[in-house]
Amino acid sequence: MKKSVIKKQFVFCFCVMLAASEVFSQNIFSVKGNKTYLNGKDFQSIGLRCSNALHSDNSVDQLIQKLDEYKHYGMNTISVYFMGSRYSNIYGYNIDGTLNETYKNRMAKIIEACDERGIVVLVGVLYWGSGMAENRNDFYATWSQQDVNKAIQNTIK
Repeated sequence: MKKSVIKKQFVFCFCVMLAASEVFSQNIFSVKGNKTYLNGKDFQSIGLRCSNALHSDNSVDQLIQKLDEYKHYGMNTISVYFMGSRYSNIYGYNIDGTLNETYKNRMAKIIEACDERGIVVLVGVLYWGSGMAENRNDFYATWSQQDVNKAIQNTIK
């Protein structure tokens, strides 16, 4: 799979997820022009990249336990990835592009905890980390654009 396809799909997914947040979230993150807003107010994202957060139930729980402290110090955004992560090899998608139930449930738990605190979650998809070429996961390398689209559609759902 080409990196340019992944980048384009990430931007597409991010934009669609912004729109979806208006339906499911108590907090609404939006972008107009080159400005970001949270609940209609100017918003400057100050955050952490938590790409390994879905690695285990324990890592999810530890992140959630620290959210109030992070917020106290000014953090208002985290990014979490459904697939990849440079070192932990999170496999968030099944061969058919559906979300792995374990990772889906972990992500939901993080999103709900962040929403309660007014913290924005940037959901990353299809991050191709250095360890993603393991034999047990070679099927991602065969994905076509159609497979990528299915994965993104399933992520948005």
